[in-house]
Amino acid sequence: MTVTDSSGATPASTAPSSSPARDSQSLTPATRDTMSFMGVLLGMAAAAIGGGVVTLAAWFVFKQVSLPAFNTSMVTRGLSTVAIVATVVIVAGLLYVWTKRGVHGHGPLKWLTVVAAYLSPALIVIASLGMPLSATRLWLDGIQVDQVFRTQFLTRMTEQAGYADMNYADMPTFYPMGWFWLGGRMANLLGIAGWEVFQPWSLVSIAMACCILVPVWQRLTGSLPLGTVIALTTTALTLTLATEEPYSAIIALGVPAAAIMCSRAFHGSWGSTVGLLVFLGISATFYTLFTGAIAVTVVSFVALVTAIVERSIKPILRLMVIGFGSLAIAAVVWGPYVVAVLQADFPIKNAAQHYLPAEGTEVPVPFLAPSLVGLMCLVGIIYLVARVKNVHIRTLGWALIGVYLWIVASMVMPLLGTTLLGFRLEILVVLILATAGVLGLAHLYEQYRSHEHLTAIVTVIAALAGIFYMQEIPAAHQSAIDNAYTDTDGNGERADQFPADSTRYYSEID
Repeated sequence: MTVTDSSGATPASTAPSSSPARDSQSLTPATRDTMSFMGVLLGMAAAAIGGGVVTLAAWFVFKQVSLPAFNTSMVTRGLSTVAIVATVVIVAGLLYVWTKRGVHGHGPLKWLTVVAAYLSPALIVIASLGMPLSATRLWLDGIQVDQVFRTQFLTRMTEQAGYADMNYADMPTFYPMGWFWLGGRMANLLGIAGWEVFQPWSLVSIAMACCILVPVWQRLTGSLPLGTVIALTTTALTLTLATEEPYSAIIALGVPAAAIMCSRAFHGSWGSTVGLLVFLGISATFYTLFTGAIAVTVVSFVALVTAIVERSIKPILRLMVIGFGSLAIAAVVWGPYVVAVLQADFPIKNAAQHYLPAEGTEVPVPFLAPSLVGLMCLVGIIYLVARVKNVHIRTLGWALIGVYLWIVASMVMPLLGTTLLGFRLEILVVLILATAGVLGLAHLYEQYRSHEHLTAIVTVIAALAGIFYMQEIPAAHQSAIDNAYTDTDGNGERADQFPADSTRYYSEID
């Protein structure tokens, strides 16, 4: 059977090769589990549906049992750790057998491995966030600071399925309504209030996005084990750094893959071109900051560099296809607002970008942090430099540079009366570097893969490292989880059973 790599070309062999030609064109040294374009679409659909259903089912189960509040008992924390350990150990064991012996045909072990790999990110979401929040109806941080307007917007989208601003009647929303509109439809389906759907919709949407990464990275790397490791790594990092704002976390998860797809798109892959088009379009309906940063500093930057290096206008033409196509998708959400702005007879002002916290005045350097993530990012920096001749890895490097340029520009823009909210892009820096780190370790592993017992050693170390980091995800959100249990919810109750505050009277106020 002919095996094609994820850019559509046919490699000479599936065995590792160190030839300059292959090293400059292939993302990984070997491709064993390559998927067709239709295969990856089916895989993405199956992973999204499966991850969403499993997560929602787990949420329903949690609401039927009486686990103690996470902030007052260590029992729930222990159960969360056990679930994480079980997930990592089972998936690592199945992938070890897949890597060591190969799983061919349509046997039950093959399908068990694929299902476990595709659903593993959702299981981590359930164990690290779903279980700790099981005894409260609120999401991380309860009803605090920005969670107030997010809860408000979800409530508005639950009560009204059309275009609506969270504050003002008969006006289109300035804040992207994509994630909130979908959450409102979930609330209608489940028959619960808008404020209450915040938790299950956050869990389900994040889990679906994380699960989609497995077939996407399997397509890009040509390896199910490597695709699963990258997906689980980025899942763990995102759950630690960006889950208070679920809709931005969903977009951040896809940025490293989008960077690789840029390289493939601007070198002739229509599959990657369509993938980028859809990703940017959906991104614009969810979170415009990341959309703008990705479009300007990653997609446009890479297209321009590719066009200059290859002295060809084709990358620019593909960029136009991606741009116009993604804008068409974005118009579904942004159209009414843009029309209202064009017809307005009063000055339009935007205060959203007038914010520059202390962390926005520093350049993030996660590769110098004395931690497991810091080590992974350091390996990523080394790998990006060492394989700069590889066209795909070089594109990942260009994406990192582009994000850093946006962050630095955000520090200068206040001279013009605004910022670019560059401090929020730190998560993109970490995800890009960590992804490069995983690819670097995989490349090193392939060079010595023939050594006896190496596969077992790598599997054990990777599993232990994953358990070590993932079990700390709830602890990283201790304060946010505490707020979810101590804040008064929409029913006028506190999840930790202490007396509620004056919010319990809000339902009596019109």
